[in-house]
Amino acid sequence: MAMMGNRTRSPVALARHQAAATAQAVASANVRAASDAAIVEEVAADINVQLGNQQDQIHDLGVRVGDLEDIP
Repeated sequence: MAMMGNRTRSPVALARHQAAATAQAVASANVRAASDAAIVEEVAADINVQLGNQQDQIHDLGVRVGDLEDIP
């Protein structure tokens, strides 16, 4: 039975292995970044909806105050 654990890799094989590992790490980081970006977009959209709702409420309050000011 051959002892594979004692075998050393050639510099070219080592470089290929390191390049493959780096490429895999970059791909994984890109997936995480895309996921994070999607979450940020979703949160930003929710914030915009909430701001719109608050602006509507502020407008409604302004209309009510205006109506109250019209009462003699």
